Amino acid sequence: MTHIYKARLLFVIFSTSAFVFINTVHLSLLVFIFSLLVLYAYRPVAYYKLLLVILFINTIYMLIGNVLFSPIQGVTYHFMIFDINQAGLEKGIIGALKRNAMILVSFAWLSSIRSLEDVYYSLCLNNFQTYNKYLLIFLRHVLNQELRLQHQFYGLKIRGIANKASSYRMKMTQAGLLMKSLFYRFFSDIGPLTYAGESHFTAHSSCDAMNPHINIIGLTVRYDELEIPALRDLDFSADGKSFIFLSGANKSGKTSLMRVISGYIPNVIGEILGKVSICGTLFTNNLEINDLAVNVKYIFGDSDSFLIGLTVRQEILLHTSDEQHAIQSLKIMKVDHLTGRLTSSLSGGEKARLVLASLLVSKAKIVLLDSVLSQLDARGREDFIDALKIFYERNDCIVIVSDHFPWYFKSIATRCIQLDCGVLSKDTDDPNVIVSLLKEDQEKLHFDQEITDERKRLIELKHVGIEFNDYEAIKDFSLVVHQSELIVITGRNGAGKTTAMYALSGLLKIARGERIIHSQNFSVGYLFQNANLQIVGANVEEELLVGPILKKWSKTRTVSYLRDKYSELNINPKESTLSLYPTDLSFLAIAAADVGVDLLIFDEPSIYMDPADLRRFCQIVNDFRRRGIAILIVSHDKRIIASAEKVISMDRKR
Repeated sequence: MTHIYKARLLFVIFSTSAFVFINTVHLSLLVFIFSLLVLYAYRPVAYYKLLLVILFINTIYMLIGNVLFSPIQGVTYHFMIFDINQAGLEKGIIGALKRNAMILVSFAWLSSIRSLEDVYYSLCLNNFQTYNKYLLIFLRHVLNQELRLQHQFYGLKIRGIANKASSYRMKMTQAGLLMKSLFYRFFSDIGPLTYAGESHFTAHSSCDAMNPHINIIGLTVRYDELEIPALRDLDFSADGKSFIFLSGANKSGKTSLMRVISGYIPNVIGEILGKVSICGTLFTNNLEINDLAVNVKYIFGDSDSFLIGLTVRQEILLHTSDEQHAIQSLKIMKVDHLTGRLTSSLSGGEKARLVLASLLVSKAKIVLLDSVLSQLDARGREDFIDALKIFYERNDCIVIVSDHFPWYFKSIATRCIQLDCGVLSKDTDDPNVIVSLLKEDQEKLHFDQEITDERKRLIELKHVGIEFNDYEAIKDFSLVVHQSELIVITGRNGAGKTTAMYALSGLLKIARGERIIHSQNFSVGYLFQNANLQIVGANVEEELLVGPILKKWSKTRTVSYLRDKYSELNINPKESTLSLYPTDLSFLAIAAADVGVDLLIFDEPSIYMDPADLRRFCQIVNDFRRRGIAILIVSHDKRIIASAEKVISMDRKR
């Protein structure tokens, strides 16, 4: 298949290059007809209007440029104030036909491209792994920017401004916000993606360390010189096979410690003081990420930033050259049926399963797992823990884990380290103490029940079906939402929960069934799984101002709104949204969505939330419901499910 892609590209290059040397009308006409036949073979119906516009503009440009402004030669014709010569007319016709032929052939090639994977196989070169690696990283960056643009557009659309009734000025405002945000975040995304790219392509590498070893002395980590250090004068060591669980509240330094061990700090962000030795190699600012990647495997909760492969099969084979082992790891994580799917088309849970499957084929001596269970359903967590136990038993490695579901690891952890405000507060290998530290959180969430007797119907879906390019994402889904109601949607990864919520909020077209709105001027707010993708503003104040600006609130109302939200968030209004902690981003997105909505949808809100954050989330939900706002939560977290007023379980896209 790769040869076909390359042959097509070479055909475009050589044919369009040959067109340059044509200098007669007859030959130009022949190549134009030839290019039309080539284009017809692919029938790009979806883009024919765009093609016609391009051809028309090119033809007019070539004719006017040559007919009106060519030097006078031979026979001339008079048109208004212009003297038109025959040589110029012929030159214009030849130029228009040749360039239109080039456009048609190139358009035919683009029409044959079904995905970025086709582009990759067209441009990749055998025996040039470094070139292929950076080509793949570049294409992945394009894909991630497309994903960000989609989420940001959805985020603006769902605030009620991107509809047919929107004014031209409003649409221009929206476009300006999108462009500004993309430009602001474009370069900030390069670092994490480059790190992910460097940590891939280890399929043909072998570990160069006999025994895993970590030695850290006097480690201080700072992300910004004006901020309080994330870690302060920390001493930590691990020698030989061990399974370490890092505990502590959010912002205690767990992620920062893992980032240092993996090389993410200081190669991508932040700076360090102190001595760090990984597998016998002294870690300095000059140590490259790919030097560590062979021995260290760092997997973090944001699957979109970790994935590099364009398809499931391509992604898993970047980590191992053993195809049977790769397929077996996919089977363990229940995603072996998705090998041909584009990674961008997977659900959040399916992406997380794929990322964890890549761990199971790894030969790394040090494995770092940061909040990896958050996006998995209950069955997925159990499958991964069982596989992780086998992986740990078979490999002499150090495994370091931090997760908001610690009880899943209590039977496998051999050591527990607790961090508090960047300082090591507890370090134990006592099995009884470990079990007590990693016990399941039994605290029940307190969502208010029966907020009001008034249950006005807001919106409903009736037997809805949704398809994407012949793929049936939703088969038959029905739902009724009432005022102040609290509903939790649960179900296995890939069951269609997020797609159903997109349909409910009006973001997706419905192939079958009905979406019925019962409330006048109905509007929705939405918190996506990855809040970072939907944030538009450069700082906290700008993000909070997006809604009031687009809804044309008065200055008095806007000032009152900002004052209330600043008090709720307790964040500096000028704080950059790029530097916010994940849970702070989530609460900012919730606050920014609270602009006169009737329904708020939260997609996996408990990701990255510790118990204190969950209690805060409950208070926010209760406040919304007292104001008459309906709440719909998509979640695998049984603490949320157990506290809900109504639970709907989706299975097999129903």
